Amino acid sequence: MVFVQTVISEKGPAARLFALAESRAIELFVSTAVLEEVAEVLERPRLRAKSPRLTFQRIDQFLDRLRRVATWIREIPEVVRLNRDPRDEVYLNLAIAADAEYIVTRDRDLLDLMQPGTSGGVQLPAGLAIITPEEFLAALNHTAQSPTP
Repeated sequence: MVFVQTVISEKGPAARLFALAESRAIELFVSTAVLEEVAEVLERPRLRAKSPRLTFQRIDQFLDRLRRVATWIREIPEVVRLNRDPRDEVYLNLAIAADAEYIVTRDRDLLDLMQPGTSGGVQLPAGLAIITPEEFLAALNHTAQSPTP
């Protein structure tokens, strides 16, 4: 959903995060499976009908930008199994393979993994947080404002 929002709104939190990735202020990781899902979701007729800005041209342009900006992780071991929503496993396994600090999402199944008692037995690596785009922007802002020792 964050990628969808990036294409639809150039001014929202998701687009601001993508701009940070384009400027190399943050690193964005993708895998083949993630890119395929993003393309599939963006091209859904129902979603495109809801948003006239979601043209095939805009989708292609965004996917090209994503390919240029993102760091590709090619080898993604299947470390995590997620019974609640197996489609989300690709994001968790990518984050683990990339040794990422954050998964930025609006997906409730992933966000719930951060809540006590809702992990469904999934053990997240220490140092991996799953947060919304707004939370990530706030964390970046806080870090930028913190004095260095």
